[in-house]
Amino acid sequence: MQKAAARLQAEALGAKLCRWSDAFVYEISLLRRDGRIIRTYVDAKTGQIIETKNEKKHED
Repeated sequence: MQKAAARLQAEALGAKLCRWSDAFVYEISLLRRDGRIIRTYVDAKTGQIIETKNEKKHED
């Protein structure tokens, strides 16, 4: 979780273990300084980042 946060220059909010096809991955929620939430998926076995998704910032 710290590795993903440092790599993406964000603060880790939380993580959960998920099953993705035949593998286990961690879904990590990160908060960037600009207020955007990033979801990144990390292979639980290798620790490699598989995918990162940016969520749109909600405007009031």
